[in-house]
Amino acid sequence: MIPGFEDGIKGHKAGEEFTIDVTFPEEYHAENLKGKAAKFAINLKKVEERELPELTAEFIKRFRR
Repeated sequence: MIPGFEDGIKGHKAGEEFTIDVTFPEEYHAENLKGKAAKFAINLKKVEERELPELTAEFIKRFRR
């Protein structure tokens, strides 16, 4: 993940169009992008959030062998 990318998306809603300015980290795997600034044009189609179950004794029993 590119630092700042996820934070740049947070708070936006489906259907929004916006840009995010980031800088690729020096440790990035692609040599030609290391340390480079970039601007991403985002067209956010869908927003999903995972809802984790409450960790109760009953929930844990379901996964015991």
